[in-house]
Amino acid sequence: MKWYQKRWVIVLFLIFFFPVGLFLLLKYGFQENTETLYINNTRENTTNTINTTNTIKWYKYWKVYIGIGIFFTLSVLSGAIPNIIFAVLFFYLGITQRKKAYANPEYAEEMERLKQEKALARIPHQQRYQDCKKIHTKIVGVTFKNDDGTSRQDYLSKLNNNEQLYLKEYVYKGKPAFHVCNKRGQCLGNLAEDIAQKIKTKYDEKEKIVYIEEIDSFDRNELYNRRRDEEDYIYYCKIVIYFK
Repeated sequence: MKWYQKRWVIVLFLIFFFPVGLFLLLKYGFQENTETLYINNTRENTTNTINTTNTIKWYKYWKVYIGIGIFFTLSVLSGAIPNIIFAVLFFYLGITQRKKAYANPEYAEEMERLKQEKALARIPHQQRYQDCKKIHTKIVGVTFKNDDGTSRQDYLSKLNNNEQLYLKEYVYKGKPAFHVCNKRGQCLGNLAEDIAQKIKTKYDEKEKIVYIEEIDSFDRNELYNRRRDEEDYIYYCKIVIYFK
C-alpha cells in the first residue's frame, strides 16, 4: 500500500487540502490489510510474506465525515467563516452516507453484532460463562523476560482484575504449551505443564476464554526477611479459563 493510500493520510488531506483528499477518497477508498499469507519456499529455505489489502466501501466511514464537519464547525467559531461551506458539505455527506450504510444488510448486521457484543461485555464474565467448564490457575514464569527482552513484570503491572487475556499455543520440548498474552499479544507468562496437558487432552476443541481473577504484587524482601534499601516487588496473576 502506498503512503497516500493510507486511511489517516486521506483524512488529513480531507481536512487540510480538500480537493486532493476527495480525489484520493474517490480513487482508492479506505484500505486495510485483511490477511497476511506466509509462503514457504522449501528449496531456498525462505519465507515470503504477502500482505493483501481490501478496499472498504467508503460510505461505511460516515463517522469520518461527521468528525470533519465538526472540525470545520469549530474553525468557523474560531473566525474562519468561509469554512462553513465545508462544514455543511461534510455534515451532508455524513448523514447521507449513514443512510446508505445502514441500507446495506451486511453493514447493518455488523453494527448489530457489535452492539450485542458491547451489551454482553457489560455482564461480568462470572455470570456470562457460569454454565461453562472452567479451570482456576495462575500464570507461571512471570519473572522471566521474553525472547525480545521485554519484561513480563512490566506488562503485568499495567493489568487490572477481570481484564480479558488470550492463550497462544506452542510446543515446548515436544509437549503442548500455552503462552498467556494480553490484548496486544505481549507474553505475560505460561500455563503450568499439567494445566496445558489437561487443556490439550480434555478441551482441545473448545473455545478458550481467559480472564484475570486476581492480580497483585508482594515484596520479596518481606517474604524472605531480607533488609534492603529498595523494594523488590513481584507481580503475580491468577486467572480463570472458560471452555465454551
